[in-house]
Amino acid sequence: AQGGLGLGGIAIPVGDPQAPAAEAAPAAQPRVTRSEARTLEAAAERAPARRSNTDCDEEEVRPRPVSIPQPAYTDAARGQEIEGRVRLRVEVDAEGGVSSVAVVAGLGHGLDESAVASMRTARFEPATRCGRPVASSFTISVRFTL
Repeated sequence: AQGGLGLGGIAIPVGDPQAPAAEAAPAAQPRVTRSEARTLEAAAERAPARRSNTDCDEEEVRPRPVSIPQPAYTDAARGQEIEGRVRLRVEVDAEGGVSSVAVVAGLGHGLDESAVASMRTARFEPATRCGRPVASSFTISVRFTL
């Protein structure tokens, strides 16, 4: 660790005070006068604040589907004329791939598994926040009709 520039403009070496001089102050610190320190502080106040991802208060833009394959109707569901919706919780990574799928409300008869299998191969434009791609999750319904 090296010393830093304090608000008063004084360079303070960091290290073990009992160590030899070479270890106590590994590198010479430049001296800054009070007027130079005031100039640096004024420049820092005029500079635009840099925003990090945690500062961003923009709402997340949801992912958009690129391709969602049609799930297969199972013979068991077709034989019993089962229709309805399977609700899935989908997590999309920052590259637009599906990272996980979970059934929230299912229909049974193999339709839940069919919906999950098709959603795992879906592709999305990733969600964005402050113009940067981010991982996100959402609930989607897969409709089965005969």
